[in-house]
Amino acid sequence: MTQAEQREDPGSFFVKLAAVVPDAVLVDRSAIGMGRIAPSEEVVVASPGRDERIELGGHRVLLRPGPVLDDDLIVHPSGVRVASLARALVDNLDPDGAGRVLDRAAYEDFVADLATRYGTERLARVVERAKEVAGELGVPERLEALEAVATLALGRARPGEAVHPPPQGELLAALVAGRPWDRDRLAAFREIAAQLAAGEAAADCPVPIRQQARRSRVLLAFFESYFSNYIEGAIFSVSQALRIIFEGVVPALQAEDAHDVRGTYELAIDEEDSALVAGSPSEFVEILRHRHAVMMAGRPGVHPGELKREVNQAGGYRFVQPELVRGTLERAYPIICDLEAAFDRAVMTMFVVSEVHPFTDGNGRVGRLSMNAELSDAGQCRIVLPTILRNDYLAALRLCSREQDPELLVRVLDVSQRWSAAVDWRNVDVVRATLGATNALVDSEVAERERLHLIIPEQPPVTADGLDHSWRLAVETTTTTRR
Repeated sequence: MTQAEQREDPGSFFVKLAAVVPDAVLVDRSAIGMGRIAPSEEVVVASPGRDERIELGGHRVLLRPGPVLDDDLIVHPSGVRVASLARALVDNLDPDGAGRVLDRAAYEDFVADLATRYGTERLARVVERAKEVAGELGVPERLEALEAVATLALGRARPGEAVHPPPQGELLAALVAGRPWDRDRLAAFREIAAQLAAGEAAADCPVPIRQQARRSRVLLAFFESYFSNYIEGAIFSVSQALRIIFEGVVPALQAEDAHDVRGTYELAIDEEDSALVAGSPSEFVEILRHRHAVMMAGRPGVHPGELKREVNQAGGYRFVQPELVRGTLERAYPIICDLEAAFDRAVMTMFVVSEVHPFTDGNGRVGRLSMNAELSDAGQCRIVLPTILRNDYLAALRLCSREQDPELLVRVLDVSQRWSAAVDWRNVDVVRATLGATNALVDSEVAERERLHLIIPEQPPVTADGLDHSWRLAVETTTTTRR
């Protein structure tokens, strides 16, 4: 059994620590993250009159002298405490603490993360308390270093003023430059990307979108728009949606929803937009803004094409803060690009947009359009998410968000792509019959109750010229370049 396997769970460790050191306070680098214990690191504990190293529960523990302060937090029923944020700011500036305190870059990013996570007002209060703590601990000489970092994190440096010494922390430097990011989300993106890369990517679908007949592309784009908006609650019958897009008939009571459906269709049918992928982090953000501007043009109240101004959330789950959106998207871009399989890049792109939630509204639809652009650019069939899979899809997103587990999301999107590739999109009557025969239009709640599943049909035949001459839907399509 390895040493890592011999280590006890944190709860058992805390119980033993409280028994051996009743007044223990996790300090220095061990105070970061509310006392989460990293298996490879020595646990640093302050206790009055103690100065020794011990082995406890498979962990190396450094005991150093230090008092218990009133605002040190109890993190376990055993009574074990962890240094408050204010104390952690002071403790980790110990010039003689090499090996047990954060190095300069890590310290700067710790402070910058507090600013991005909690906001500058709360950080300012913590810094003021840290100044008092420095006096209580008898180390007022650390205040100069604290003030230098806090000034940058709080945005108090004068505009245009050269920063000296320049920040060593990557996040603090980005914060000063106005491009901070969400560290937790970036860590989650890397974890999910690693799982995607390690797993078996979905096999390339056999229907290259660029080789499909023009008429196939029309109906594929229509139903992609129809189902994508249905997921978000824009509920129309297929006949209503056909009239909205191809006849311009807009229901008076659902005018905004109708414009959303039309905007999504315009992006899915446009030959350039439908396969448009970014070549740089900044372009990634601008393409998302462009898609949002086109899709949400009928909703001026949600600021089409503009990054969100306020925090948005689903229930109690909060998405990335507005000031961190651009930096988080730009940092996520290379994570997407590093994935070799187009399907993996598509999944990752969609999830990044969903998790960042960069806009006031329309994030899911922008994410799915961007997912499909990756597939179209690689010559793979786009993914149409039928109504029957709505609950599975949303559950998969939640699992990915909260547990960094993309397995269900990959399964749902893989099935959807295989179904999309197998449907004959050349004839509207055939498509509508296929939707019924494969359970695609069944409400997801009903499907769960009656145990119905999406059925993948046989592959449709492809004629020599790629055209279905019996196609009967007369529509006029126009392709325009918007960028």
